Amino acid sequence: MIAIVDSGREKFVVKLYPDHHRYALKECCAIQLLNQHAVDQVPEVLYAQTDSLPAAVILGYRRGVPLTSSRTSLATVLPRILFTIARYREITGSMFGEITGTFASVSNGYDQAAFVLGLREYWLDQIARANFLHVLRDDDSPCLWTRWHGESLLSTNPCFCHADLSLDNILVFRRRTVILDYDNTMWFVPEFDLCRLYLEVSLRSPEVTFPEFATIAADCYHETAGVIESGMSRFHWLVGLRRLSWLARAGDRKAFLRTHQNLRSFYDEWGAA
Repeated sequence: MIAIVDSGREKFVVKLYPDHHRYALKECCAIQLLNQHAVDQVPEVLYAQTDSLPAAVILGYRRGVPLTSSRTSLATVLPRILFTIARYREITGSMFGEITGTFASVSNGYDQAAFVLGLREYWLDQIARANFLHVLRDDDSPCLWTRWHGESLLSTNPCFCHADLSLDNILVFRRRTVILDYDNTMWFVPEFDLCRLYLEVSLRSPEVTFPEFATIAADCYHETAGVIESGMSRFHWLVGLRRLSWLARAGDRKAFLRTHQNLRSFYDEWGAA
């Protein structure tokens, strides 16, 4: 449950978790990590109740408008967003997995491939439980969802990963951007956040092409565009699979089919690593 209070100059977000305090704890731990590494424009934790149910977090931040509601061009603000998330690569952990605690369905671990395949099995199971798996089985390239595509090209260590960079979670105000919603964070690879953001961009602003996105990201990550493209091609399918699992559980068949077609088009044009 989320409530937003706008006082004019500031906004406050109240998040209540009646069943799982783990998400409230992750939100607080993630914001603390970002503040320790001087990442700009992070919400402030004003109150947190994370050791009993119902859990609650109250966040404060300066006002802004979600990108989905803003008249700001996505192409204009994209470099600022990518510059912010590029800082996440500097925040590293010891194992792939949860920022705090252990994800019950996929254990934390040192093996990147094993962690990726564990996530894949979990999200495929979620899709199957929602009776959407036949869409993937009918895919003309089923290996896209079943094989390992390679390790990260952007980091050899587990990095801070927001994991849910939807445009609704990004606020813009003049020359400032604020990223919200850190209750899905995990230690993973930089490509996951890049692919999650690009999936949103490709669905909402298809005029921003994949090479253009990769070129902007390359400047922010101090890599070549080719490395960004290859790295993202290795993980785009996994980000898509996670998004499909959410849509399947929500029963949103129209969005599921649209996202699935978007993923197929990506690999038809750019292929997998």
